[in-house]
Order: sequence, then C-alpha cells, then structure tokens
Amino acid sequence: MSPAANRAADLRAAVEKAASKLEAVSQKISLRWLKVLDDLMKLNCAHVPFAEVQELATKYHAGDQTDELLEFFHELGMLVHLRATDILHDKVVLNPQWLLDKL
Repeated sequence: MSPAANRAADLRAAVEKAASKLEAVSQKISLRWLKVLDDLMKLNCAHVPFAEVQELATKYHAGDQTDELLEFFHELGMLVHLRATDILHDKVVLNPQWLLDKL
C-alpha cells in the first residue's frame, strides 16, 4: 500500500526473500517428476484419472513414485490430489481454480 514509485519491486523482493526460506524451494526433486508435471499441464484439462498420471509417471520411470510426486505437487498447490477415499484418490485436479468454482 506504499505510495513509493518502486513499491512493486519492493514487494517482489520481499516475496522472493520469504519464498527462498521455504523448504520446498530448496528441496531437490527428480527431473522425471517435473517432466510428469509438464506433460500433465499440457493436457489443458481440469482433471484426469489417477491411472493417466500413473501412465505418465511410468513413461518417465517414476511409476512407483506417483503418489509421492502427487503429494509433493499438491503441497505446492500446483494440483489437487486428495486421498481420503478411493473416489477422491482416483481424480487428480490439474486446475485448482476449477475445483474451487465447482465447490
């Protein structure tokens, strides 16, 4: 809310400083996981079945890590994957805003 001319730059610097301290930012992750996420985002749809994510993960030799990679990207807010029931586990929401709109 500052009237200073450089307020956007100051805000950006403050966000970068705070974000750099987050554990997820410094955590090393597999390039395979990033490739799975990249392919998922290219699908340009709101949600996909878990089996489709499993198939992509297997393609990049990360099929045995599908639940772990979904949990990681869920915690970052990049997608939504709930596991409380089998029905929820079967859906991976690629567009969290779509889910909010549906709720």
